[in-house]
Amino acid sequence: MRDAHSWDVRVEPSVTSPARLAALDALAQARRRDEYVAPLVERAARQRSLQESDHALAVLLAKGVVRTRGTLDEAIARFTRIERLEPQILDVLRLAAFELLFLGTPAHAAVDEAVSAAKRTRPQAASLVNAVLRRVAANAAGFPWGDSSTDRDALARMAGCPRWLVDALFADLGEAPAREALSALAAEPPVYGRVNTLLANRDDALAALSAEGIAVEPSPPDDCAFRALEPHAFARSDALGRDLAFACDAAAQYVALQLTASAPQLLVEVGAGRGTKTLVALGRLASRGVAPRLVAIEPNEWRARTLEQRLAHSGVDAVDVIVADVRDAGARGLKPGSADAVLVDAPCTGTGTLRRHPEAVWRLTPEDVTRLSSLQREILEAASVFVREGGILVYSTCSVLVAENEDVVNGFLGSAPGATFAPAPLDPQPPAEWQRFATHDGFFRSWPSTDGPDGHFVARLTRSG
Repeated sequence: MRDAHSWDVRVEPSVTSPARLAALDALAQARRRDEYVAPLVERAARQRSLQESDHALAVLLAKGVVRTRGTLDEAIARFTRIERLEPQILDVLRLAAFELLFLGTPAHAAVDEAVSAAKRTRPQAASLVNAVLRRVAANAAGFPWGDSSTDRDALARMAGCPRWLVDALFADLGEAPAREALSALAAEPPVYGRVNTLLANRDDALAALSAEGIAVEPSPPDDCAFRALEPHAFARSDALGRDLAFACDAAAQYVALQLTASAPQLLVEVGAGRGTKTLVALGRLASRGVAPRLVAIEPNEWRARTLEQRLAHSGVDAVDVIVADVRDAGARGLKPGSADAVLVDAPCTGTGTLRRHPEAVWRLTPEDVTRLSSLQREILEAASVFVREGGILVYSTCSVLVAENEDVVNGFLGSAPGATFAPAPLDPQPPAEWQRFATHDGFFRSWPSTDGPDGHFVARLTRSG
């Protein structure tokens, strides 16, 4: 049975066929090319000139099928040998099963449309599709086939995620936050933005958005952060195009602000990516009249070049971008003990941002957690040598798992490379609305909610000598 946190969309069969076709096209392309489905379904919807409602539904269907794939396959495998199905027919079955189990689409609409879609690609499979989906539909009323308040298998089905992930969230977050995070998987995430104070002051940037009819509301962590109430309009806005503002999760903004309490002359960012946290930190420092030299270390060349372009467009010229793994010799041109502040934005499982990355839900394994936690420790140790005496080291992930967060930091502090470091109070402290994300260790760890930020972790350390 569905509870209050299940998918709340209801599909009218008279308007769904164009959306289904676009979604199936995107699913097929994603499978064949091993690419992310989100940009593919956007393109498929535009190519078909779908109306806004159908466009949104196509996105929901394609991303939803990918995000809940394992649960859909479990349902389908109850009534047919799934390993014998042709990929394009499995796409059709998955899409219809998603509608039946997660959207509550009327059985006749989901089954009839799926049979029609099957006939377009493999006519001889239409009878099998009809038979399987009628049985899925007959069992849909009992989904998730158990009491999700007591049965974790049923909870995993309802969330459309692997059972191991449910167990990990319960162990590391506690029951209530874990259920909140699982519910967030089934909801479109909020879109947060930030004023780019390197190019505009707060009032002018917000006025530019307002002039375009784009509504925003204040958001933690500070007065430059906002939530876009019309995400699609914000994504197409001229203010965004001119970099007067940029999209950035609210908790990710808080991570970057941990670099800005002092007035660093040399700032190092390890795993700088496309530079979003960089813009947050440099913008906040610029508003205080501080313009540090930045060294950005990023192993991916495309991300590094994107970072350079974004910073140049925002007028930042005191920057060196090093395309290297911080553990390798290529990053060693930076003098040890020279940085006032170092941010390690470590590669992670992304368990705090799964709702934005549907492919990751069923690709992640427990082995990934073990592998990445070891890598994170190596990166943190390698980056720590750049911190001067009295400087700060900020460690961050977008994971909610203890193995990638507290365990990595505490393991580092207990090691030889971490012997001169100690935990420091968060600065700024979490805003009042986010006090629940402050940990007993003095760190910050948010988790996703249907109406809140993504999951991000941050620890702030100081070097004593």
